[in-house]
Amino acid sequence: SGFLGWKWNSVTPKTSANDPNANHVQFYQLDDNGSTKKIDSLKKAVNGFIDNVAEQSPNSQIALVKFAGDKKYEVGNDTYREDGYTYNYPQIVQNLTAASDSQRLKKAVDALRPAGATRADYGMELAKNIINSSDVANNGRKKTVIMFTDGKPTSRSDFDNDVADSAIKNSKDMKTADTTVYTIGVFEGADGTPGKDWNVTRPTTDVERTNKYMHLVSSNYKNAKGMNDTGEATYPTDGKSYFLSAGSADELSSIFQQISQEVGGSTSKLDEKATIKDIVTPYFNMPTDPKEVKVYTADSDGVESDGSTVKWMGKEPFDGTVSIQ
Repeated sequence: SGFLGWKWNSVTPKTSANDPNANHVQFYQLDDNGSTKKIDSLKKAVNGFIDNVAEQSPNSQIALVKFAGDKKYEVGNDTYREDGYTYNYPQIVQNLTAASDSQRLKKAVDALRPAGATRADYGMELAKNIINSSDVANNGRKKTVIMFTDGKPTSRSDFDNDVADSAIKNSKDMKTADTTVYTIGVFEGADGTPGKDWNVTRPTTDVERTNKYMHLVSSNYKNAKGMNDTGEATYPTDGKSYFLSAGSADELSSIFQQISQEVGGSTSKLDEKATIKDIVTPYFNMPTDPKEVKVYTADSDGVESDGSTVKWMGKEPFDGTVSIQ
């Protein structure tokens, strides 16, 4: 037989990082290897995205959603306590705001703090609520959702298939409503390379499962309904992908800048059935005969080198119907 015993060993912790007492014990040590924290890189990239959209499409609207633990529908940046720890609520941090009000948007970004699980399903549900709102659903403008994550979908710590399936389903609902969904992954092994058929490829590791999940949430698979219901691939042309990965702060900023070039504008088609209305001040003396109104069309010849104004080719008389109301 034997006996296993133990005893208390009392120690005194260091009072600060500069405590010179050799008898005091350092309990914790922060080791970031001199690297920039992911949240700081994200804030820098998102704020750059806001500035770019504000410059190129100031009337576009931007909303911010965070996701972590338990869900909350009120707009804000709230946290809750559980088992002695602080967690973020998945929550709309800033509702739709004109990009021209960039300072308000960037202030909301700067206030973000990481804490909690990775309940992307709740985040995508809140994004869907914004997309489906009456002010957005049928306004004729491009709709884009960017989901950023630094890891696998979780409710605790392990890859959670229910969270993944729900996030994919919420994204599917938005894609069906003509929303383009980008996913950005900042985790070891993140791979957004297009071409792989996830309908037949069976992932065997968490990294592979997370890559599959990121592809299915994005517009690379517009009809995906879950991890095991992928639908056919819908990769964009020219070897592009809606799932992008970043290995550094500079790459992350570059990705957000790239996306900012593609958002904004209208989804309306200007064809032979289009109607163009020119609304003028009531103090303008309009002619009573539409024949007195001269209308011309001109093809775009690109933009000036500084991107400031559109260049136009020679004008041609408009041969359509003109009316005065």
